[in-house]
Amino acid sequence: MVKYSKKYFAGGIMPITTNDLMQINEMIHYNLSSILKKISPRIHLKYFCINHDQQGGVSKIFRVKKTVSVNLDRRIRCLHDKLKTIEQALDELNLPHDVLTDNHDFNNRVYRLYSGTNTEELTISESEAVKIKYNSAQPVLELNTAATTSLQVGQLIYYGKTFDVKVGKETGTITCLIGIRNVETDAIRLYYDKPELSFLRMVLDYYFMDFYSPGSGGALLFLNASNQLDRKYKEDTTQFLRRMIRLFFGKAQLLLQSDSLSSWGEQIENQIRNEYYVNTFLEKIDEISTKTYESASPFGSILFFNENVLEHKNGMIKYAVKFSKDDRIDLEDAKRIRKLLELTSEEKHLYLIGDHRSIYGLGEIRWNDLKDTLCFRVDFKGLSKYNLVFTDVMVREGREGRLLDGGDRKVYRIDRDHIITDHRLVSVAFKNPRLGEEGYAPDRVTKIVMSQFWEGDDSGIEAAANATKLEQIVRKAREQKHGTMVVISDSHTAQDEVIKLKKQSTLIEPMEVNPDYIKYLTAIDGAIYFDNTGECHAIGVILDGIAQEGQGDASRGARFNSAHRYLAKLNHLGKKCVIVIISEDGMVDIIPDIENEGKVFVLVQEMIDLLGEEHEHLEALFSAKEEELCRYAQADYDLLYGIGLALHNKKMYSKAATYFKQSFEVGGKEWPSGWYSYRAICHGQLETEEDYMISYQMHEKALEIVDKPNHKHYRNLGNSAYRLGKMYVGTKKRDSASYYMSIGITNFELAIDLVEDKNVELLSSLYNWIGLIYDQLRKTNGKKDRANFLEKEIEAYTKAIDMQKEANFYWNRALSHQILDMQEEAVKDLIDAQLLKPQKEYLDQIEKTLNNHPEIVPSATTFYAERRTPKRPNTEIEALLERVEGDIKSAATNEVESAIATSAE
Repeated sequence: MVKYSKKYFAGGIMPITTNDLMQINEMIHYNLSSILKKISPRIHLKYFCINHDQQGGVSKIFRVKKTVSVNLDRRIRCLHDKLKTIEQALDELNLPHDVLTDNHDFNNRVYRLYSGTNTEELTISESEAVKIKYNSAQPVLELNTAATTSLQVGQLIYYGKTFDVKVGKETGTITCLIGIRNVETDAIRLYYDKPELSFLRMVLDYYFMDFYSPGSGGALLFLNASNQLDRKYKEDTTQFLRRMIRLFFGKAQLLLQSDSLSSWGEQIENQIRNEYYVNTFLEKIDEISTKTYESASPFGSILFFNENVLEHKNGMIKYAVKFSKDDRIDLEDAKRIRKLLELTSEEKHLYLIGDHRSIYGLGEIRWNDLKDTLCFRVDFKGLSKYNLVFTDVMVREGREGRLLDGGDRKVYRIDRDHIITDHRLVSVAFKNPRLGEEGYAPDRVTKIVMSQFWEGDDSGIEAAANATKLEQIVRKAREQKHGTMVVISDSHTAQDEVIKLKKQSTLIEPMEVNPDYIKYLTAIDGAIYFDNTGECHAIGVILDGIAQEGQGDASRGARFNSAHRYLAKLNHLGKKCVIVIISEDGMVDIIPDIENEGKVFVLVQEMIDLLGEEHEHLEALFSAKEEELCRYAQADYDLLYGIGLALHNKKMYSKAATYFKQSFEVGGKEWPSGWYSYRAICHGQLETEEDYMISYQMHEKALEIVDKPNHKHYRNLGNSAYRLGKMYVGTKKRDSASYYMSIGITNFELAIDLVEDKNVELLSSLYNWIGLIYDQLRKTNGKKDRANFLEKEIEAYTKAIDMQKEANFYWNRALSHQILDMQEEAVKDLIDAQLLKPQKEYLDQIEKTLNNHPEIVPSATTFYAERRTPKRPNTEIEALLERVEGDIKSAATNEVESAIATSAE
């Protein structure tokens, strides 16, 4: 048994035998992995199990992972890698070690950690900050040690559960720690920001508390006589998820009835509530989704509010049609509601309006009046397909205003933006829930287009912009309810093909088309034909092609099979082409498919896992994986970003910067603020002008796009501007040095304005950095400005010292005083620095100054006497002062004796 000096857990019962523990882990891992894969096939699971001893300590720790058997049957089995310490598991999950101080509070601690570090912060190590004025050392930028990188950028979801297991007559305690990777960004943000609306959170909670049969004596689950975990309702994973989606809609109905998100406080776990089972919101929505109107599948949207909101907040809704109170349409009247969906219009923002029981009318929303009102939307996406969406509105004040002269008074007017955000909570298709939109992935379209037309190309940003443009075209084509096809080829192929097909198409002058018109241009039969720059060449194109053996799918329609025939024809001619097939039922197919996508995904996960573990030959092993990855087509941007993040966590900054750059180029879109910050961090570590410039630009972009900047954003930009400006100090680029240093000061001052007064540690640090920048400006500018900069420099250090007595603040101010030949003030600062944090360089500088200026020795001695702590005198300073005084006396004696000798002669 492994011994641990630190007690992480409370209340252990009995350690479970290794065989039983492995059996339990295999079943928990297998079923949970199966459930998660069903709601998002890309999800990857990291699973650790801790078995507790009787004292609440740790008996065994396993890293549990699936692998394929080496036997011919190729069965999936679980491997249990035994770990030596809990810290090893936490490091692999990129979690701080103290997150497990209290096992019952793990999820709450993770949530608090996420909310506290949701914006990345760079800090400069104090040891380097002290030396900046003493020598030419560059400041080292690093993540705050309190930050957890995975939480900040949305790469991992964390979940922990400690519970008792009944094994025969014994009861043991287990903690499962889970990291879930490759979840959509929206789902991750919901999980942390609005956990009460997270379907994934509900699935995890209910899996552990309501999937398995509980054991006696309060055990959460037990091994039966067959050495299996009994399932509570004998459900398979599909049935469990269908129950979960019913409960989730039941929860949404309960929230609608209360008109507020539940106040979870410190406890964020879902509870089993009977109301979720009783509510029939899902059944009503599902019944509507099964109805057709004149053979057309259901499309359109319904907005749901609390009934009191609809009764009393009339100004919030602008009704086009409002039913009388006695003739509202019951939500159970699926046939009538399906017919009314034809009146809704997404582009006109016209929706059916209702509460959890009935439909009130058709109208649009005045979003500025929504405020804290709870609003759900159901989007119908075809036969038995729909999404549940939560919509909120955030008010953002403009950053710049204008002054209006009103005669005797002036008005400063600031614009106010109302940002409407849709959070897709869950998608449902034929009663099966999914995270993400059924049948369509924007990133997949972009990736296939990039791989077909620009793989290995140096066009970079331009290619990414074109791919994004084409994805927007496809997105709009999906709004065509009767189905259509989007054909994309290179410009030359498009020109040649539409001429060949002109008898069975409508040719147009090649031009870019407003994406909003795509829906109407695809209303006629046939495909719409684009080149890879986004120019449209023809509409209503009837594709040709030659049928070949083994080609197509008899279960699919004419559109699907003609697309495959046409693609085969072009491929035979050596021409590239991508075809997006949109069926009447909303299904989206993209051909050609990506080769080896599954292999690439598995390989990337292996690379990330490798970086999270300890290996003697890590770089060689990682390089081998890289070579293997290079043999395949370009990986998704999020996979590349995941590798970059893992490399960052391993402090392999150069490689990380390369992967981040590739990720941005492949994705070709706007990123969350944190993604720019992480790329900036890596380039900031590489200490070249080019890298420092990229770091500065990335932090500038992060600040630009964030909704509500805080002091960390300004501090980041200030730090990166300082580093870049310092590179130009002492060079011919003096204007550049002054420019970036000035930006540094501006952003540090903006950061100071946003820091709470009680955070004296941060405020004093910011003032210290302003002083350091003025020090660099003094070196860069002409003589007439130096005195001014030096005065501001000392003023900034003094503000830092007034807030917090730190040795490096005194050291920096001492050096500034010496430049002004204020030697007495300099020595006092040096003595304070030595008393706070003894350093040899402080003593050396004191001794050097006193030797050069013996007249200030009495003042220094008196100052030390006032500052010394009676219980802990600084023997180094006392010995130094005694030695200097002795040297002065000896020098004076020698001078007198020399004078006497000279007089005698």
